[in-house]
Amino acid sequence: MRRPLLLQVLLPLSAALNNGLSVPAMGYNSWYHSFMSPSATILLEQAAALKAHGLQALGFTYVNLDDGMVATTRAANGSLLPDPNGFPNGFNTVSDALHAQGFSFGVYTGE
Repeated sequence: MRRPLLLQVLLPLSAALNNGLSVPAMGYNSWYHSFMSPSATILLEQAAALKAHGLQALGFTYVNLDDGMVATTRAANGSLLPDPNGFPNGFNTVSDALHAQGFSFGVYTGE
């Protein structure tokens, strides 16, 4: 079975965490995996991989959505809308699911 890209990169780093020093915020960032095509499915699958492989327990607790997640049009009031293809149920559904699993959810956009 092929390990997700996330695990190939992060698993070797996890051995250095128990050194008594503060560690930076660690987790998954969609930009490095799906670039401008993130989706709710990808985020939830990567969170499941973090948990299943014990990385969440080692401090990999952030799931960050980085760009490419908004629709090409805006709401009437000018606010950003989720991409209906990648996030058909909106961002709150993803956020709620991640929080329920003990993850923090972050969003970055240059918009």
